[in-house]
Amino acid sequence: MIVVYIVIVTFVIALLLSIPLFPFWKVWQRIKTHHPDIWRSAGPFELMSMVASPGLIGIFLSVVIRMETDKDLQSRDPVLGKWVRWAMEIVRMMPRTFMSQVGYFLGFLYFTDLLTTLIMLPFRHH
Repeated sequence: MIVVYIVIVTFVIALLLSIPLFPFWKVWQRIKTHHPDIWRSAGPFELMSMVASPGLIGIFLSVVIRMETDKDLQSRDPVLGKWVRWAMEIVRMMPRTFMSQVGYFLGFLYFTDLLTTLIMLPFRHH
């Protein structure tokens, strides 16, 4: 039973993390496939490199911030502009203070526990 619980918790954590990370993935994918000039000049932002060197994440975020104000790029690629706006809304919602980070973490734990409990209800023995 513990294995099922661990699998469900892992699934719920991945599901909850994918929601705010999805716009960044779309921007990352669009830059990689449609804007190799930006990819080469600022990156490359390979996934394993970003995991190994968190500084690349900061560089990627600065590229996204610059793209938000680049009206020429947004007019040439409206799909990228849409996903940049979504990603910037996520950046604006990021917690800035330690207490807000704790609050976000506790909220994340609450939703993880709630969704895990709801999914596990059919597996419980009475």
